[in-house]
Amino acid sequence: MTDPQPRMSNTYPIFDVRFLFKTMLYYRIYKILKPRTLKLSFEKWIHPPQCPESDSCNKLKLAQPENSKAIIIGGTGSVGMATATQLLCSKACQVALIDTDITKGKDAVVSLNCNFGKDKAMFIKADVTNKMEIQDSLRKARSELKQVDMIINTFGIWNETKWEDEVNVNLVGTINVNNIAKEIVTRPGGTVINIIGLPGVETFPLSPVLAATYFGVLAYSQAKGHERSANATGVRTVVLCCGITHSSLVKNIKVCCPQMANDLKKYIKEACWQKADAVGKATVELLKYAPSGGVWIVEGSRLFSLNWPDLGLCRKLENQFI
Repeated sequence: MTDPQPRMSNTYPIFDVRFLFKTMLYYRIYKILKPRTLKLSFEKWIHPPQCPESDSCNKLKLAQPENSKAIIIGGTGSVGMATATQLLCSKACQVALIDTDITKGKDAVVSLNCNFGKDKAMFIKADVTNKMEIQDSLRKARSELKQVDMIINTFGIWNETKWEDEVNVNLVGTINVNNIAKEIVTRPGGTVINIIGLPGVETFPLSPVLAATYFGVLAYSQAKGHERSANATGVRTVVLCCGITHSSLVKNIKVCCPQMANDLKKYIKEACWQKADAVGKATVELLKYAPSGGVWIVEGSRLFSLNWPDLGLCRKLENQFI
């Protein structure tokens, strides 16, 4: 008698109840959240979030770069070239570069004309410390361009060992240009933008003369851009204070003593650096929106307007003399 056929086993895999419960729970959460996540991602892609500090849409546009003509003094430097580039990218008609180095000037004109088209840029040699020379160069630029919508001052030196030169270039040079601006720019509606550094608005013990020249330009620009002056001249004057920027200015720093040099190295190392393009873009924004007499700051590629303090609000009475 043969053995019966062996029967199939009735045993089944044993599932962990807790594992099954977790799996079902995760699946339900996935089903609930995934479509929502995809929807939010899609909406962010279609409608990217706006920068909370930017309200350009609500600002009154005072001028526009399109079809405009500009004179950029210090135009062959990093900031000057970046400003010219941003203006031409914004469909400006022509730019005239004024500076002291003829070789750099020719190279700058070739570069801009190759990138943006024939006759978009021209160069004129002049020294801002020579009053007659800078005035003649501005008149020549006006004659060549036929009209001038803005003058942008991007020049400056940082040399405490020759502080007289620092004062003559940074402060006297700026005044030389601004004094003749109303004769050069188209009025009303012409704009002058004076570009300086942050030492103009903050205490800067590492370079006192530089701070003095920048603060002088700031005070001069505010007075020149005051409503009374702006209405009389028909020229809008604005000042832009730049943080540490990749430019020739910070490559050729000279200070008076070793201690200042060491402190300055530390300051520059810890600074929030920005590219010259950020200053160029900020300049275009000021052209569009900055009211006359305004003070603006571009630092770390971010643009801020500065509410200058009212003397009556920030002073504190310490004594009274009879």
